[in-house]
Amino acid sequence: MQRIAAVTLIIGTAVAWFGESRPVITEIFGGAPDPQQVIDNNPTAWSTAMLLMAVGTVIIAVGLLLLSRQIQRVCDDQTVRRISNAAAALALLGSLAYATGRTISAATQAWESPYELPITVMWITFSIGWQVALILMGYALLRSGYPKWLGWPVIVLAGLILIGVVITGGLPPGTYYFAALFMGIALLFVREPQPAASGAQFEGASA
Repeated sequence: MQRIAAVTLIIGTAVAWFGESRPVITEIFGGAPDPQQVIDNNPTAWSTAMLLMAVGTVIIAVGLLLLSRQIQRVCDDQTVRRISNAAAALALLGSLAYATGRTISAATQAWESPYELPITVMWITFSIGWQVALILMGYALLRSGYPKWLGWPVIVLAGLILIGVVITGGLPPGTYYFAALFMGIALLFVREPQPAASGAQFEGASA
């Protein structure tokens, strides 16, 4: 389960970043004077990019759900289990909100959508909920016996991004996936903890 979750996190990040790296996206966010004209000139490219970003985010959320299942396999602590479940639920909620917003943008092919308020609410749900989910998952990793060098960077990265979102109102979309990508890569090489190790890592970190 751990390796499957890791691969899913990596694939999701790759799909999302591939969508965000499309020329139509880089041109618009690079300071195009008339973003709508760029979209009108490349409507299919715009819609494809939006849908890739939506799908990639949902795939990452599925990876976090699988990671939650993995944590519950190796940890008997009910509090940690509830935290990992909450993290997975928040990630799924955030990803679905984000994917819905991107799908609307793909369908309307409009820079300034007629559904601006709902899309803004969806974006806030994603940008805040996503980082909180990652912070909770990092904590659950620490408490379930995974090494400190895995759990703490996830917490710190997600925390810094959350602070950046609150201060600036939003960051480049690709920024939101750094913690998830780090988790995915690290989990490919980390040995699955034994159930007896649950909680020991975090207690040791607090000593």
